[in-house]
This record gives sequence, C-alpha cells and structure tokens, in this order.
Amino acid sequence: MRYRLLSQKAQRQLHIIKIFYDPEVKAVSTRQLAKMIGCSLSILLKDLEEIETLYDQELTLKREDVQVYIVIHTDYTYGYFFQSYAHACSEFMILDTLFKRQINTMDEAAEIFYMSRTSLSRAIQRINNFFTDLEIPAQITKSPLKLDMSETVYRTYYPLFLDIYYSVD
Repeated sequence: MRYRLLSQKAQRQLHIIKIFYDPEVKAVSTRQLAKMIGCSLSILLKDLEEIETLYDQELTLKREDVQVYIVIHTDYTYGYFFQSYAHACSEFMILDTLFKRQINTMDEAAEIFYMSRTSLSRAIQRINNFFTDLEIPAQITKSPLKLDMSETVYRTYYPLFLDIYYSVD
C-alpha cells in the first residue's frame, strides 16, 4: 500500500534492493533482473547506477560481465531504504505537512516544496486517487489547502503514517 505513493522509479529501485535482501539470491544477470522488475535493460542500468550513487555507504554494488550483485551492509534494513525514498517523495512530504497542519495555501506549499502550482496540483491529485483507490475517506482540498477527514480517520491513519514515514527499524 505505502509504495503506491512513490514514483515508479523509486518503486523499481526499492524492488531491486529488496531482491538482494533474499539470502538465496547471489548474482543475477542484468537481463533477468530487468525482467524481474519489469523494465528495459537500459532503465535497469540507470537505476543500478543511481542506487550505487545514492547509497554508496549503505551497500556495495558488484558487476561482473553481465552479472550484478548488491551487498547490503548489515546496519541497514529495508525500512531504511523505503524511508529514504519516502522522504524524497513530494507526495509523502505534502502529506506530512498537511497532517501537521503547517500550511494553508497552495502558494505557501509551492514555495515550501519548491514546486510549481501545477506540479503541486498533480501530486495532490495522486494522493487523492490513492485515498479513493484504498477507500480511505479522506481528501486534500486546495482552497483552503487542508487534509479533509474525520477525527476517527485522522486518529486511525496518522499513527500509521508516522510509523511509515518516521520509524526506525
């Protein structure tokens, strides 16, 4: 459920990392890995390069011929990587700010998140679609900018959000 708010690229990269948490998985061919995550070989290679750059302290990416293997250092859980992607995701940042009621207008949000109003509107629409798809009785309104939900829904979902966005494994 929580992955659906992440970009497709973040979802792919998390899927790649998750594959290598399996102790049964050793080296995998790049073509096989691309097939496993459902992308082209060129996209996979870009994702591997970005993972290696983003997490050079947390993991070691090994490439031999057409084989790839990721060694994840023992101090880092899968939750650590998810939170890293979530904190970079505009939808999670918007939800965090709205749950805390720190902004009231689209202009204020656009300035805080360094986003155009159009990009902000798209992110809000993705969040509202997420709520609708999961049948969560909540919606973000734009004027005023707020997370519109009942107290019961707030008390149910805010702790779950906090656990996903802030907890440390």
